[in-house]
This record gives sequence, C-alpha cells and structure tokens, in this order.
Amino acid sequence: MRRNTTIIAALLILFVLSVFAFLAARPGNSLLTVNGKNSTIPVAAPVRLATVTPVRHCFSEPITGEGYFEAQVVRVPSLAKSTVTAVYVAEGDTVSKGQLLAEFDDTFARLETESAALQISTAVANWKRIAIGSSHRLTQERPEEGQLEAWAADLQLKTLQQQNQLFQSLQNEGFLPVRKQLEMDRQMIEQSRRKQQADLDREVATRGVEQSLHVAENEIRQAVQRYQEAKAFQNAHRIYSPTNGTVQEVNLVVGEHNFKTGGTAITLHHGLWFAANIDQRSVDRIQVGQPSHVILDAYIGQPLAAEVIDVDSLVAVNAGGPDSSNPVRSNGMQGPEWPVTFKVRLEVEPHDNLKFVPGMSGYALLPTQRERWAIPLDAVTVLSRTRAEVWIQDHFAPNGMRKQTVYLGAIDRDQVEVRQGIKPTDQVIRNHRFASWR
Repeated sequence: MRRNTTIIAALLILFVLSVFAFLAARPGNSLLTVNGKNSTIPVAAPVRLATVTPVRHCFSEPITGEGYFEAQVVRVPSLAKSTVTAVYVAEGDTVSKGQLLAEFDDTFARLETESAALQISTAVANWKRIAIGSSHRLTQERPEEGQLEAWAADLQLKTLQQQNQLFQSLQNEGFLPVRKQLEMDRQMIEQSRRKQQADLDREVATRGVEQSLHVAENEIRQAVQRYQEAKAFQNAHRIYSPTNGTVQEVNLVVGEHNFKTGGTAITLHHGLWFAANIDQRSVDRIQVGQPSHVILDAYIGQPLAAEVIDVDSLVAVNAGGPDSSNPVRSNGMQGPEWPVTFKVRLEVEPHDNLKFVPGMSGYALLPTQRERWAIPLDAVTVLSRTRAEVWIQDHFAPNGMRKQTVYLGAIDRDQVEVRQGIKPTDQVIRNHRFASWR
C-alpha cells in the first residue's frame, strides 16, 4: 500500500513539473516568484513596430570650396628709349583709367613734333601757290600763259592771212614777184604750226594743273601723317594707365635710361573676384547669379555677401592651390581619392572698412536646395559617413524584418537622404534598437 502511494506521488510530481515546463516554454511568459508564490506574467509582450516609407524631402545643402582673390594682370609697356624723369605711383596704389603713371625725357621727340608741324605749314603754302599758278615748280602747268600764247599765235596767223590776200592780188596784176608770194606762204605755214602748238600747250597745262593740285594735296596728307607719328612718339614718353586697377609692380627708377622698348614698365591688377575650387559632384548645382557668401581668413567671423559671376565647368585635379601630385585622402575602396574640382568665380560686395587684395585666401559658401528621397534619422544605424544599415519590415523574413545596407547623402535636422539601398515602397522600421528581435 505504501509502495503504491509512493508511485502515485512520484507521478503527481512529474505531472506538475511537466505543467511548469510547458508554461515556461510558452512565448511571452515566464515563471516568476511574487510574494513567495509562483505565478506567470508576460515578460516580452508583442511590440507593435513603427514603420515609415521614404518620402521626398527638400534638403538645404551648402556647397563650400576653398579659394582666393584673383585679378586680371595688365602689363603696361615702356615704348621710349629715353631717361626716366618721373614715377608717380608705387606698389599697392589704386589707379584709374587714363591716370599718368610715369614720364620720360621727351626733348628730341618734342623737336620732331615741331618739325612735322612746320612741314604741314609748308605743304599747305605750296598747294596755295599751285592753285594760283605761282609755284616755281610749274613749267608746263600754267593754262593762263598757254592761253595767252595761243591768242597771240592766232592773231599773227590772221595778220598773215590778210597779207597773203594782198600779195595774191598784187601778183595777179603783175606788181609782185613770185618769190615774195612763196615767202608769204612759208610764213603762214609756220604760223599755223605755232598756233596748233600753242593750243596743245594750253590743253596740257589745263590738265596738268589738276594733277599738280592732287600732288600738293597728297604732300599735305603725308605731312599730317608725319606729324601724327611724331606726336604719338612724343606721347609714348608718358605712360598712362589703360584701365582701373591696383599697382602690383613698378620696374622704373627715376634717372635710369631705358634702352629697350616693349618691356613691362608697370604691372597692374584689374578687376577683383574670389575664385573658389568646388568639388566636381556639384558641377550641375551652381548657376551664374546665385547668391552666396565668402569667408576670408583675414576677416574670420565676417561673412561677405557675394554673387556667382562665372562657372568654369572644366574639372581639374586641384586641391585649392597648385595642381596636385598626390591624393588627399582614401576614398574607402582601397584606392586614392583625388581632389577633382572646378572653378567658380564670385564677385564680393565692397565694404568701406575692409580691404580686398589679390591673393587673400578663404572659402566660399553657396547655399543650395534639392529634393531627394529621405527617411528619419532614428531609422538608420550609421556605419560611416556615407553607409548605414536599416531594418525593413518583411513578412517572409525571420521575425518579420530584414537588415538592409543603404548609402546616405545629405542630413537635414531629423531627415537623412538615402541614395541607394531601398525602394519607395519599403516599410522602414523606426527605433529598431528597442524592438524585440526574438
């Protein structure tokens, strides 16, 4: 009897243990001791996961690029072989267009100009003499004299014709010998030839006057050209600024003789702009006229208003200075990353209390906006600057979710751009760190 009781008790204990084991194995339940008693309470209640789908978000992304002030170099030459008598500017001076910069000794050039002016006066006087026919050079171009000679020859011919008629009547009556008549005929023939020659000379003289006047006019023009050349040569002894700008270098010394023409006497900087080197990935995001800011190393903390005036879309291996020969950083794929940039020129608004000169360094800040696919920041686990992990709700995956690697872009407050890795219809789990994975 006692043995049966023992067997029954053992079976009862085994049954109770089996019940406890069954209850402990149920999901979401655990056996805990509360006030010294065994009880079952939920310790991992089902969690309702919060999910979102990617949305289009407008990101405000400032583009930055290092750079420095640039200006156009203008080299002003010296054209006179003479002694420097005065230099009116020094390096760093601001000059305006047409301002006198330096002077050379122009004694000989001034004499050449005065001589050329006298040649003009002489040429004009000679033209006037030709016009009135009193020039000593006119031997055939005198129509008035030719006309007078033609008139006299004509008058003599008429006189001889009258005498010939008288001689013929006397000869017919027998009072004049034949030889007298023949002499009269010879004189008439000679006088006719003289008259024709006088007419020809008069016509030639009339035509020659026009050509002589044309020659005299050309001499006046040549004299004027020689004067202009002499005046230009004299003016070359003074150097004027061809444009507004800043003096960069002066290569003249007072008292020094300039032996070579065409050399650079003074170097100017014309215009002033900030040239920023922008990463090639932003080549399609910058437009002429776009407002921006420039922060100079000389004026830290003072953003200067600026505007894009030119975009040079030709990219080059440049790290904001001379051409690079070494990479600046690794690109994360076991290879070098070269600083490939393009140049953007900005016009900086002038400031009364600030001075800008070529070579001043700093960086440009260009605000831009663009619309991209984005998800909340609390939905990603960042692995690097451009790569992260997200959990996507997937009913066919274990525990109803799967891990996905995505590539990130811009970050704006609580949103982050997703460039690659998910689709617009994916349900991305938020705050997945606090969700129950098992």
